[in-house]
Amino acid sequence: MQLEDGLWIDDGFYVDFDEQGQFRIIGPNNHLYCGLVDIPRHRLRVRSVRSPQPGTVVVSGSFVGPAVNLYYPAMDDIRTMRTFAGSDSFLAARQKSFDRLVPHHMHRTRRNGQTVLEFSRHYHERLSYRCSFSFPSAVAVKKITRPFAGFRVSSATARAAIPFTLTAQTNDLAAHHPLKRYFLQDAGDLPFELFGKRQHILRAFWERTAVEIAHLIAWGKTSGDRFGTIFPRDWMESADLGVHDLTPEARAHMYTVSLRHVNTKGEGWHEDVVGEYRYEYQLSGRDIYDRHMIDIEPHYLIGLQQLPQEILLDPQVRTALQRVARYVVAQARSKEFITFKKLPPRDRKTGNQYYVSGNWRDSEWAFKKIGQDIAPFDVNAVFYPKALAVLKEFQRPLGVKTADLDELISRWHAKEQYFRFTNKDGTSAYALAVYGIHGRGAAVRCNQLKVNHLDEAYRYTYATATRDQVVSFCKRLTDPAYFFTKYGPLLVANVNDHGYTNREYHGQVIWMKQAAYAILGLSKHLKIAVVERWPADVQRLIKEAMLQVSIGVISACVQLNAIPELHWVDGGQPKFFPISSSKVQLWSAVGVRRIIRKYLELQTDPNYRTIKTAVTWPKL
Repeated sequence: MQLEDGLWIDDGFYVDFDEQGQFRIIGPNNHLYCGLVDIPRHRLRVRSVRSPQPGTVVVSGSFVGPAVNLYYPAMDDIRTMRTFAGSDSFLAARQKSFDRLVPHHMHRTRRNGQTVLEFSRHYHERLSYRCSFSFPSAVAVKKITRPFAGFRVSSATARAAIPFTLTAQTNDLAAHHPLKRYFLQDAGDLPFELFGKRQHILRAFWERTAVEIAHLIAWGKTSGDRFGTIFPRDWMESADLGVHDLTPEARAHMYTVSLRHVNTKGEGWHEDVVGEYRYEYQLSGRDIYDRHMIDIEPHYLIGLQQLPQEILLDPQVRTALQRVARYVVAQARSKEFITFKKLPPRDRKTGNQYYVSGNWRDSEWAFKKIGQDIAPFDVNAVFYPKALAVLKEFQRPLGVKTADLDELISRWHAKEQYFRFTNKDGTSAYALAVYGIHGRGAAVRCNQLKVNHLDEAYRYTYATATRDQVVSFCKRLTDPAYFFTKYGPLLVANVNDHGYTNREYHGQVIWMKQAAYAILGLSKHLKIAVVERWPADVQRLIKEAMLQVSIGVISACVQLNAIPELHWVDGGQPKFFPISSSKVQLWSAVGVRRIIRKYLELQTDPNYRTIKTAVTWPKL
């Protein structure tokens, strides 16, 4: 399926022109099957992309002009591409190295009257991935060695285009785990006409995200291009955001695969390692998995409340969850706060004892290096208290008994107080983190990173808040001094004393998945408000906040004609975040569907339809 201009997904393959206009084929096992070197986008026409069978994709197209230099394509695993090439073009990477992002083998042959150029890389004893160009007999193909190894491809008749068929394939299908059904609802089940003039593009987004999500789940990917492996945090949060959209089978699968590399200590893992990169790690004898994150383990337990209980019949899942439960209890029992983990002893230096990341805000400046012993809000004030409460509910089926569990639950629910602070205008908020921790028990002391942040949305999704807390959150969501923009809520509020900007990955930008968490948390509390008959003005405020968030992010999608992982507002207009973002991202695709569904629910559910607001759509 062609998702947009220059982007296709078919079965396990992601085919695109990247942000530099370079043509790429990214496929199963997180491999770059083909990256064209020094062929600008205007010199290439793609006619069709199709996958005749799992593990194979065929691209039909042509090179514009009578001749082109077809250098050996860039090929390697994506993690190597991320670290080695970075933001460099394939041409720049080829100029600086001869042994990375290159094929292992090249073979030229004649087949059915056509010239075939096949490039391949190999790993393990029998596994490989390859791409091959087929040119008709009228096309001349001549070997060249300067400026790089490749071929001079030209039309004997001086035609304006050189037709080709490009086939990419692999014999390693270990990552392929298709499900019978991914979604509970089709586009036809939803009243898209309520979006008025926007109904057609939003229906198209709904259908597009269905293709994206099925592609990512079936092939064990977190994003279409840069992160073609499983990230447990992303998969579990996507499963949570996808309740009532993704099937129970799909959500259970997402948690099951997120648990499969839990170690004997009960520690989770950050990113899966597959394909050629995994093989290279195994050869080196190095530990494959990164386990320095601190938010993975509690999330394993949190998900149990929303998953089909048949998941516990799997002995491997039960064993992993038992290990996780013991780990979480041990951490909760022994620590005052869950801080970022300490570096291995060999890597510690004076003033540099800890990892600089540990939760989903895994960029070095996300916490402005405010201190070493950073204890983030989400892990300490939300995830650990919730995980312990869920563990109490599932102690028996998990076969884990903890005598002091009630005491631990009470102690960790009280952690929230260390994060509370009051803004100058009197609204309540939660610090993004605490640091400088010293003392134990009632004598513990710490400093606050006083920043209004959208991780607060976790609080309303995974726990129940007071009326005043919900009111404060809604007021700040709709206030330009804090989170509000016309294109969605900021991750870090405008009001802050720590220099956050809209050029930072976790700064004053809009993340689709965190906006979806805001909607999910407020939806939960709007139900509470209706059932408990909160004042009419409070119900109206909650609905207004939900509508403004929904309309904002949907407007950004409509204007960008895409579903961004994150975006920012510049000159009053939404723009793609220029660094480290992906066009196809699991929690963004699931998140925008959550937002669309909740907007429609507000318009159709009689419990909410009668709550009148003045929120309207901007003019197209």
